[in-house]
Amino acid sequence: MTDTTSAPVPAPVLAIASGFATFIVVSASIEGLITHMIAFSMLFALPIGALAGALAVAGVVAGLTGEVSQSQRRGAGSYAGFSIGFLIGIVAGTELLNLGLTSGVLIGIGFGIVLGTWLSSKL
Repeated sequence: MTDTTSAPVPAPVLAIASGFATFIVVSASIEGLITHMIAFSMLFALPIGALAGALAVAGVVAGLTGEVSQSQRRGAGSYAGFSIGFLIGIVAGTELLNLGLTSGVLIGIGFGIVLGTWLSSKL
């Protein structure tokens, strides 16, 4: 049996947060890519983002609960941390620091790597 008392954040919270972050990032990316081709691009982007978010939730829950190997647990923690950090970094870079999208994405990648690495080391 695995010990889950050392986890800094409960698995359901990480799963929901990473699923939401995945939904936002995937939906916004797809909408941005196809907006000039399709008039109602959000009608395509939202369901695809919702599917990606649901898969992220399922993957993180499966990787953080039950009898899984340490590498699977760390992989799920890395994904959860990266997706949450990436979204926080993009929002902080573009909205709070008033940087361009490219700079915001780079900040998001950096923050996602740091948060993903930290979280995977705690699981």
